[in-house]
Amino acid sequence: MLFYIGNEESYYTVIVEKGYIVLRWREGNNVLEQKSAKKEFPLTQGKELQVVLLGQAKKILVRLTGQDVITAKYTPEEYKSYYLGGLASSLRERYNITAPPFKGCMSNIKLDSIVVTFEDEIGVGRGCSSDFLAIRESTFALGGSLSAPPRGFKLNADMTISLGFRTLQNGGVLLKNNQGDIGMELSLVDGFVVFNLDKRALKSNRMYKDGKWHYLTVKKRGSRLEMRVDEEDLGQVQPLSSLVTANGPDVLLGKGTFQGCLTNLYMRRPGALYKPEDLSAFSSSGDVSVGVCAAEHPPQLIVASLYQDPGHSAWETELWQGDSTSRCSLPPAVNRAYHLGGPTSHLRYNIAPQVLNYRPHFSLAFRTRSAEGLLLFVGSKRGHWHMALYITKGRIKLSVGGNLPITHMEMCNDGKWHTVMFSLEMNTFHLVVDQHRAMDGVLTHSNGSSLELQPPVFLGSVPQYTYTESQRLLPRESVVGCIRNFKMNNQWIEEPSANHGAPPCFNGNTEKGAYFSGKGGYVALDCPNSNFMGVGFHLEFEVRPRNMTGILLHIRDQHHPHLVLFMKNGEVVLKARSTAGESSVSVTQQGLCDGLFHRVTVSRKNTVQLTVDEKSEHMRGSSFSGISSGCHLYAGGVPDTFLHHKPPVKASFVGCIRNLRINGKPISFGKAPQVFGPVNTQECPAS
Repeated sequence: MLFYIGNEESYYTVIVEKGYIVLRWREGNNVLEQKSAKKEFPLTQGKELQVVLLGQAKKILVRLTGQDVITAKYTPEEYKSYYLGGLASSLRERYNITAPPFKGCMSNIKLDSIVVTFEDEIGVGRGCSSDFLAIRESTFALGGSLSAPPRGFKLNADMTISLGFRTLQNGGVLLKNNQGDIGMELSLVDGFVVFNLDKRALKSNRMYKDGKWHYLTVKKRGSRLEMRVDEEDLGQVQPLSSLVTANGPDVLLGKGTFQGCLTNLYMRRPGALYKPEDLSAFSSSGDVSVGVCAAEHPPQLIVASLYQDPGHSAWETELWQGDSTSRCSLPPAVNRAYHLGGPTSHLRYNIAPQVLNYRPHFSLAFRTRSAEGLLLFVGSKRGHWHMALYITKGRIKLSVGGNLPITHMEMCNDGKWHTVMFSLEMNTFHLVVDQHRAMDGVLTHSNGSSLELQPPVFLGSVPQYTYTESQRLLPRESVVGCIRNFKMNNQWIEEPSANHGAPPCFNGNTEKGAYFSGKGGYVALDCPNSNFMGVGFHLEFEVRPRNMTGILLHIRDQHHPHLVLFMKNGEVVLKARSTAGESSVSVTQQGLCDGLFHRVTVSRKNTVQLTVDEKSEHMRGSSFSGISSGCHLYAGGVPDTFLHHKPPVKASFVGCIRNLRINGKPISFGKAPQVFGPVNTQECPAS
């Protein structure tokens, strides 16, 4: 998915399919499409893509570096928003759009030659490292193959290869390589996995043509061969079947005979012991879809940072929203770091079970002064087992399965950064803190793959429903502190699939308040009572903005907003609803970005008055009405479900709010029943 624009009546999408640019649009009840005359992707260097809507000419053009690659009929419509890179799940379901989210880099994004500011950036990272562009999986049709030089991988020395696969077919070559007189082949024969190497062969005991993911590893150590499928099936020695000589020494995937998906190929060698191969660096032949497993609908996540959820990987820009550009300075954030703290603060990552259950290797860094708290937790399919990294009495512990945890004996809650690496290898689990290794732990009941670990992976606290009786001795709440550089199998895991109360981590001093980092974050608070908006109503708080457009407070009943207080381009605005309709009042106050707190009050006597610092304005016309059907109070933003009602602004607030009082009663952010997105309900950066 590159681009989407639409409304209730129609839509236009620009996507990439098998290297071709495809324009697909809805016309009445029909879905039509046109595609480029030749393959334009993958792109090894940046090119300018333009989507041009010509209302008078009733044409839509798709241009690549100034050349029209698609021209189609266009019916002018009024559009409120558009998406880049992905699409909200509700729109995908409504129009049955299955194109996976874009994986790559975009820059210099403009609307009518003006650089745009995005309303929402979800699953999008800054910068464009080549590591982010790596492709780990591919779909093969019959006749399709991938090839690449071995790049230091040798068959005449000790070697290890592992990969995941899924297929419904009986046979096909998964991987093949010939070097001199030595030939190696991994294949499916009558549904069984067969490993041939240098006149020897192993065959699996079970068939693997069920369409499910399976993970296999083959090794050569001296004269000894080993094969494991899903960690349990060790296979049997077989007579060697004849090997077909490959054309040259390239590593071949698929070889034109395999139909299915391959993922997470590891060819371990010096310099690439734990790094999966980048399939985008392979040459393709025939029908191959690199970067997606077409059997998945929608694509499953292997690692959240590499394959984003189609419902959560998009830039969405509201054309009617106005300028939300931040003109305030942001506090200095720690790179790749999140702040955790509180009973509900956590990050959630979707990592596929086949990856979690094949020798998982995690690493992260943290700093905290907490003597107790959870750092990482992964549950299991049946709830009996787990992997948990936590602090107790100031020391790091690693618990795997139902076995005794292993402990690093040095105190780690000193407020300094510490690096932790931990892994599970067969029957043994390891813990290394600041390069000092703790005594290994041993699984007493079985090997690691039988733990049946399953996503999600939590950093920080864990929802109550995930705990079972076997985990009663583990901490329930997160450590209070910062966590950064989260990796699995030596690969960065950049963006979580969900963020609950984990904003960026900042250096320097902190002070009391709630810090909102934008990106859709908000807090649901308890209303004082159901009749609190009558005559004599008084609301007050202090705010230190870091952006000039965003929702501050939103009060509503079950069906309608009654009071919305927000900033728009530096102006503080109050909109209120009553039986007579809607009214608004605004205050323009200079210097809101001066880094100081500003006092905002809303009071109702004979009229409604909005005050920012010492400047006040009265609302003309009717005031707001009371709430009779359940009160909902939100700070910093609103749930996505409200956005269909077109609030005055969609941007969530960035900055600090403190000392919130309604009718004289303090409203505690720290006791908020629900926190969504990157919000710190405990403290704000002081500078």
